[in-house]
Amino acid sequence: MHNRILFNIVLCLICGVFFFPLEMHHPINETVQYWEEQRQKKATVDISGTVVEVSQTEYSLKVIVKDIYDIPYRVMLELQNEDILITPYDKIRCSGTVMGQSIQYNPADMDYETYLKSEAILSRIKVDINDIDVIQKTPIFEKIRNKIDEQIDYVFKTNSGIIKSLLLGDKSDLNEDIQNSYFNLGVGHILVISGFHIGLIYFICTKLNIFLGMFFLRIATIIFGEKVAISIATFLFGYYSRLISTLIFCWTYCFIIGLSTSNLRACIFITLSIVAKCIWQEDDYWNNIAIAAGIIIIYNPYSLFGVGFQLSFGAMIGIGLYQFVEEYCSAKDIKLRQHTSSRFCINNLYSSMLLSLCITIILAPILAYHFYTISYISIFINAFIIEIFTVIIIGSLIILGTSFLALNLSQNLVQELNLILDTINLVLSHISTLLDPLIIRRPTTFEIILYYMCISSICIGLSVQISKHNIAKKLFERYKVAVIKSLVIILSSQLIFGFIGIDALHFSSYFIKPEAVITQLYVGQGDGTVIQHANKIIVIDGGIGSSYSKLKKHINSKGKKAIDIAIISHTDYDHVGAIIEWIKNNNEIKLLIVPKLNDEDEIDKQLIDLCTIYEIEKKEITVPTDIEIGDMALDIIAPSNITSDKNNNSLVFNLSYRDFNMLYTGDISKEVEENLDLQDIDILKVAHHGSKTSTSEKLLELSKPEYAIISCGKNNIYNHPHTQVLDDLEKYNVNVLRTDLDGAITIELYENQVKLKKYIKTEE
Repeated sequence: MHNRILFNIVLCLICGVFFFPLEMHHPINETVQYWEEQRQKKATVDISGTVVEVSQTEYSLKVIVKDIYDIPYRVMLELQNEDILITPYDKIRCSGTVMGQSIQYNPADMDYETYLKSEAILSRIKVDINDIDVIQKTPIFEKIRNKIDEQIDYVFKTNSGIIKSLLLGDKSDLNEDIQNSYFNLGVGHILVISGFHIGLIYFICTKLNIFLGMFFLRIATIIFGEKVAISIATFLFGYYSRLISTLIFCWTYCFIIGLSTSNLRACIFITLSIVAKCIWQEDDYWNNIAIAAGIIIIYNPYSLFGVGFQLSFGAMIGIGLYQFVEEYCSAKDIKLRQHTSSRFCINNLYSSMLLSLCITIILAPILAYHFYTISYISIFINAFIIEIFTVIIIGSLIILGTSFLALNLSQNLVQELNLILDTINLVLSHISTLLDPLIIRRPTTFEIILYYMCISSICIGLSVQISKHNIAKKLFERYKVAVIKSLVIILSSQLIFGFIGIDALHFSSYFIKPEAVITQLYVGQGDGTVIQHANKIIVIDGGIGSSYSKLKKHINSKGKKAIDIAIISHTDYDHVGAIIEWIKNNNEIKLLIVPKLNDEDEIDKQLIDLCTIYEIEKKEITVPTDIEIGDMALDIIAPSNITSDKNNNSLVFNLSYRDFNMLYTGDISKEVEENLDLQDIDILKVAHHGSKTSTSEKLLELSKPEYAIISCGKNNIYNHPHTQVLDDLEKYNVNVLRTDLDGAITIELYENQVKLKKYIKTEE
């Protein structure tokens, strides 16, 4: 198994998933097409299957079901009835209608549809609550899990949440502040059942089997004599028996806690390793990774796009990089440990730190792409935390096992473990408040490919240097110039394609950057604009409170964590709610620009108090004002006088950049519009989400906009935008862009060019 043929085959398979359409030649697509046909027909579908997972959200009960129509894929049922009792392993029969695909409206939002497909969930069904039948089932796996769950609650008490997370992968009882501290520091993986935990279980089982074998041999020798005892011990605890029992235990454990991608990968990896030992072969690390990835991808190609898959296998590649670094240093006689103590614990700590660094190097682009953060401190903390939690997991397993035999003894032992956990949680909580992770803008596909190509090239070059085969070195020397030239030609051709418009890999956007970017986010029935210019972030309104996460993700995806200037047109909740949540979550705003605030108004008073508490500079605009931000100017032309109507007190301003002009109108009415001093503009930000009370014909006639942007929620109860407004815009030949149909609308400003982009390219 020393060759890497399997690894190369799976690498080609992964490339095939990326570059060839999934619409052909895979059974998963037939299932997707079936559910889509049922949705288009608006047909009622009958569902009968086994419950896998149940979760309660703010809006509905979500139930994931498998074994439907004997198809090895899943569906998600959404029920409005919260009173019905459904648990995993139950049999469920119901009927409902297929829901439409979840639409990603903003670039930085979670792609929920891709996430579902990566988890082999191919459809969402809205269930008729009057036609549902649940047969309660409690198989042996659920009984074992429930018993362990109850025992953990009884024994570990205050720390039961973290112990459940470590042993069962159940974070439902885990303190949210503790969880956030771990994830902010980049060590949250320790709270999620992963390859580390499964590998530790494998290690414990291996050692336990050896210990039990020796113990049994001693007892059996006393009872049966040496010859008979050896025969029995060999049968029960011999080489093959130990391997098989360990394998069975690892898979059983994974079925009890649930087969996530990382758990499945770890189990496949352990299985391959044990099979190699059974046939007395040295297992190859990279081939094992390839086989595990290949099995998962063949079953579900969409899993490749799942964050769990990428992080799990990325971490394994990072471990492989660590092994390569150790091998290279050994071959070159580089003694990296010469300045460390020779004691095992120090050397082990060093190895953990180097391992953590290698994993971080591999995972950095993945973390930046999905989460926009990289925790540099995790390189150091992981070195300690892995060692400590190895002891904690082993200790908790011993205490848990002891509790079934001697409860009083386990309660005495658990006090020391709780003390260790409380100390770790306290220390990590303090570090988390002092050290923020690095905010990294989302890298382009080109940057990610280039990053991994550089790492691969370095590793290939170094591996050739330490190769024992002279032929490899000769081939490398002979063809290295040709390889370098080929890479240059490939990259150059890709760059050219990018410049002429084939920009699927975002090459052109990487080299020709706009001078300013205005993004009208989809924030539901509200308003929210983010402007990036002169290395500053300017936010105009933010939408309702629940839109805070959309706003934060978008700003973080630009590599920023603070708002330089926040402009609130007026303090209706659908405009200011997300800004209030931004401040409450201790995010920085350097300058807040608002209309005249009334401390007798509840929202205004809350905003005033928050600015005082968090020491935010606040500027109230009562007269027309000019604000300059780099080469961009905001000319505030209203309100000129304050009225009792919040909407008519909205800040109205003209945003100008070189020859580009855009008018923001807040929620003003037609009466206010007719008193504005208007000029020709390129884009009109339509007032009040397209309400018929705004956007007068006089406004359109005087300003002559080429485009109009309407921010409104999908299927909103107000039926915005009003048909009269749309008719008037059409009458004056204004092109309309709507966030409910087009998603986020981006305006890119270049020196002599303006580009408008819709995030949703097509709409049914």
